[in-house]
Amino acid sequence: LDSLMLLSISPENPLQVLQLPTELAVNLPGQNELQPLSSAYRQGGVSLTADVIAEVVGLDEGEPDRYLVMPREALRTLVDGLGEVDVTLNQSYSRKDLAQNYSVNLQAGRQTLNGQQAEQLARHKPVPGDEEGRRMRQQKLVTGIHDQLNQPNAITLVPTVINAVSMQMETDLTPSEMLSLAAAVMSNQEPPIFSQLGLAPRAGQQLLRELKHDQP
Repeated sequence: LDSLMLLSISPENPLQVLQLPTELAVNLPGQNELQPLSSAYRQGGVSLTADVIAEVVGLDEGEPDRYLVMPREALRTLVDGLGEVDVTLNQSYSRKDLAQNYSVNLQAGRQTLNGQQAEQLARHKPVPGDEEGRRMRQQKLVTGIHDQLNQPNAITLVPTVINAVSMQMETDLTPSEMLSLAAAVMSNQEPPIFSQLGLAPRAGQQLLRELKHDQP
């Protein structure tokens, strides 16, 4: 998984996004050693992932209410369907990964990204293990998508985009529910509010992280 997020959507409030660290060390059923949170989906799908997230965050019973798994193809369709998104990057990124058939070529400054470039930004880690840096870049992308949803022509594009994206995603949301949520997001012009779980300093060279003990 490239990203895990909890979203809170309401017409009265800005979109709230809690970014969950995929490198967080968690206990998973049948495993003798701690595993990264990102492994929950691979081992137990949406159900296990939701249960682990609810325990880590301290959600009420029955939460999260809905889920949405967005493959990279769906992200590309979303961005291209909305007519590209604008982001401002503080540095350039260039890399070719032949093993994953994956390349990045993004320039510093204000950029207008198509779907393929948005995928590059969401996935890219210039430094191995730099999940925090990738989450910051994902914030820029979410904010860019939010801004695009608030453009005057978005209201005419959203139904078609949702219809196309819904066929590429795993979700328990119906297209009409997705349309209602999109309308709620579009009704508030304020930018998204991002928060993250505080992580304890990395111990040596280990890749997994633990939560800070003193956070609420």
